[in-house]
Amino acid sequence: MEGLDQQESHIAFMKHSLPSHRELSKEWPLGWIREIQRRRYIYKKTALEIFLIDGSTLFFNFPEGGIEDLLFMFAKMRKLECYNLLYYGSFETKKILEKSGLTKRWMNHDISNFEYLIQLNALASRSYKDLTQYPVFPWILNDYSSTNIDFNDGSSFRDLSKTMGAMGGQERIQTFLDRFQNVDPFNPVSQFHFGSHYSSPAIILQFLIRLSPYTLGAIQLQSGKFDLPDRLFHSLEESFKGATEEISDVRELVPEFFCLPDFLANKEKLDFGVTQSGYRVHHVTTPKWCGQSPYRFVTMMRTALESEFVSRALHNWIDLIFGYKNSGKEAEKALNMFYYMTYEENINLDTVTDPVTKTSYEAQIVHFGQTPLQLFNKPHPQRYPLAAPHFLRPLSETLVNFRVYKSFEKKLERNPESTFPTVLTNNGISLIKLKGIGDTQVVGLRENGKLSYFKYWVSPVSVDINNTTAFKFGIEKEKAVRFNKRKCKRLGF
Repeated sequence: MEGLDQQESHIAFMKHSLPSHRELSKEWPLGWIREIQRRRYIYKKTALEIFLIDGSTLFFNFPEGGIEDLLFMFAKMRKLECYNLLYYGSFETKKILEKSGLTKRWMNHDISNFEYLIQLNALASRSYKDLTQYPVFPWILNDYSSTNIDFNDGSSFRDLSKTMGAMGGQERIQTFLDRFQNVDPFNPVSQFHFGSHYSSPAIILQFLIRLSPYTLGAIQLQSGKFDLPDRLFHSLEESFKGATEEISDVRELVPEFFCLPDFLANKEKLDFGVTQSGYRVHHVTTPKWCGQSPYRFVTMMRTALESEFVSRALHNWIDLIFGYKNSGKEAEKALNMFYYMTYEENINLDTVTDPVTKTSYEAQIVHFGQTPLQLFNKPHPQRYPLAAPHFLRPLSETLVNFRVYKSFEKKLERNPESTFPTVLTNNGISLIKLKGIGDTQVVGLRENGKLSYFKYWVSPVSVDINNTTAFKFGIEKEKAVRFNKRKCKRLGF
């Protein structure tokens, strides 16, 4: 980005790579900005991600510098122009983590395991807008072959205190230990257990190959065609087996395993070919314990993620990925050391003067994985048990978790052709919060203060995922609400 065009109520990022007669620009009202977080891009802290109140995000990289001035400007404008911006006195990751009270909220069950992991990924510079640093989630179950599974049985769950490399047989583990000890004298690099990483663009594109635009990315990665059928993601059982038995595979998961069943279905009927065993790769084969339904699979995975067993053990996995076992001596003890170029502190591209070497380093960083930023320097605290006495309190009323955003100075224009309200927008008014209020109802708060009541009907589970809709969802009624000062104070607005 070349620069900024600041107006009274908008800020515009100007694209500089096009000729002047084709210059493009995009504008967003400053009042839309909900949060700003710093990002690293190819190990340089030159990027930032802007979160808007409609849930979308914007990712910008400023390779020529100037990001500090930009952040200072945002902080200065937060009270007048950026009036919806959450600001904790700093844009530094660890200060945000400390002042936001995020970990304490998770420990107290104020936010879910899923939401906490999403937030930690974001603070560790992981983003949906950057395939080289995509959010990482753990394998939480270790049984993808049985007909039934019991979430009350601890043996159904993966040991979250171990890396994926520490799973499987002792022979595999010993191979990693031997690799760490046997350093090539002709190529002296830092010791490591794993030559591959648990998260990389290739892994992300393989998991999400059935979704656009990841389909195109997977084709481009393989020089214009899909990878060999035997190497494509086609079975949960086979993928977990590979991640716990293969020497070159220690992958973890992505958030979609817990929220988006669509990535498991080949709805576009893409031709992935036939494996050597004669199996035509099509939909992802899900376990028998979910009726081989992608919708039920994702629902059960999310249920398992939020289970008491995972809640009481998740801090161990956080130590490995975002915590004190992320690198260094503690990582060595935990069988958690990766190739040295996956760690930001080992590479400083600004000191590399040879263009060929620099291009080689950048390719390695982009394609083979980057270890997340370390957020915690000491053991992560364990989550409180849900049955603890201090959790036995009356439930708050429905609206207690709503956060009200100030209205924009410039009203959004209505589309005269829009006759019927859609699920997520109603005449251009975005939903800013959703909350379940019953078995079949969800209430949503819109930007203009209106409440929309949605009703959904769950469809019967079917193996034929091409002809099955997981559920139907529509607006039941709407009403405008006004909170008096006393109620606003009680609801935390």
